[in-house]
Amino acid sequence: MITPAKFRRTLLEWSIANPRSMPWSGENDPYKIWLSEIILQQTRVEQAAPYYYRLINEFPDLTSLAKTPLENLLKIWEGLGYYSRARNLHKSAEFLYLEKNGNFPTSYEEIRALKGVGDYTAAAISSFAFGIPKAVLDGNVIRILARVFGIEINPYEPIGKKYFQNLADKLLDVNQPGVYNQAVMNFGALVCTPQKPLCINCPLNNSCRALNENNVSELPLKKVVRPLKIRYFHYLVFSDKCGHTIIRQRKSKDIWHSLYEFPLFEFIKAKNLKKSDISNFLKESLQFTSQDFECSQPISLEHRLTHQQLHISFHVIQLSIKLDQKNIKDFKLVDHKKLKNFAVPKIIRLFLDQNIKSVKHAQ
Repeated sequence: MITPAKFRRTLLEWSIANPRSMPWSGENDPYKIWLSEIILQQTRVEQAAPYYYRLINEFPDLTSLAKTPLENLLKIWEGLGYYSRARNLHKSAEFLYLEKNGNFPTSYEEIRALKGVGDYTAAAISSFAFGIPKAVLDGNVIRILARVFGIEINPYEPIGKKYFQNLADKLLDVNQPGVYNQAVMNFGALVCTPQKPLCINCPLNNSCRALNENNVSELPLKKVVRPLKIRYFHYLVFSDKCGHTIIRQRKSKDIWHSLYEFPLFEFIKAKNLKKSDISNFLKESLQFTSQDFECSQPISLEHRLTHQQLHISFHVIQLSIKLDQKNIKDFKLVDHKKLKNFAVPKIIRLFLDQNIKSVKHAQ
């Protein structure tokens, strides 16, 4: 079995020979490191990079992030998904600005206490920004350790996670924890990948138990997959004679919290939306009692989230009247042209981009 010293040395030598250029590479500003690590949660580097540039350009420091309304941050975040990250980022920025004089915490424990920051993220920030000897443990690191050391313990169970963390701690280069942590993560992302790892050219191949025992594809042991939750959404996309529609902000503890959407009917089973459903909504929510409206054939789209499958139908409804905000309960009246200014779920943005002409009232 490879020794911790040789393991560290091999990874660091590989990292020097194979530098990975990323927008935040070599960054030592804790604010920017924090921002990058939050963006990278559940997100590939390639997808994260343009959002990092946008956010840094718009909010170059903690104070500017803390002072901006949440809706501004969500708009820039639009399309990146996992919007709780943005909400937690904003709450933490406000807390640090108001309670800590805008100073970013300098200890692992204080960083770990920020909303949306777990063990891995706290270890990454504290080691990169302050040289604190904390070992990161993410999917990349788990995969390397499981294969090289032949660990057949499930890392997603409490006892398994503790085992892997203890091993990661033993392997950490305490003299340069940030450099080592970046090296091991890059190695997992570029060499010891989930599919088709580069075992032939891997500098650890002679010491890799999984490779020698021909079970690379079996390690690490897999997480138990939760069954998909199937949901059926029907959105009412109104357009009055002046080109106005209505939207509202999602407030419940569910997907897309704080994002805007059209009026929604949700069913637990696949079913068609009836004209009477639309009529009742118009009467109860818009004070509109006439049956004089036109509903086009629904536009159907599919949207897959981590643990949910959404079947979504958009019903474009043309109204013969002008809507009045004072008669509308719980919704915001907006011009179709201004929908681009609101943060909406990615699937709604896709619908609007593809069908903007159909949702404007024919003049």
